[in-house]
Amino acid sequence: MAFVRKVDVQAVLLEELVDVRDEVTFEATTEGLCDFNKEFAHFNVALVPEDFSFAIICTVNDHFLIGGHPDFVSLAVGKPLPDARTEFLEYARSEQATVKQFLLEIASRYDDSSQA
Repeated sequence: MAFVRKVDVQAVLLEELVDVRDEVTFEATTEGLCDFNKEFAHFNVALVPEDFSFAIICTVNDHFLIGGHPDFVSLAVGKPLPDARTEFLEYARSEQATVKQFLLEIASRYDDSSQA
């Protein structure tokens, strides 16, 4: 796939914190991601490359929002998008009531019957 390439990724905090860098750049490799995760795993961050061709929002609730070209998103989630959407809907239906409604609203935006 054309989207498999080494890139530098900028991580930007999505919250104001004291004594924590509000942004950091690292190489999007396994080692780079592991090092990043050690320092920023407990914060809400946005990950974007220099060309803004994709974005990944990482939350402290272990939810990720991945946006970009469909081939990139499929590669990032590790499966075809229809399968990922089905799995997400099943997950949304199993969550606690307070989160469930929010996730079901997100899932409804990708319902095949609503797309023309």
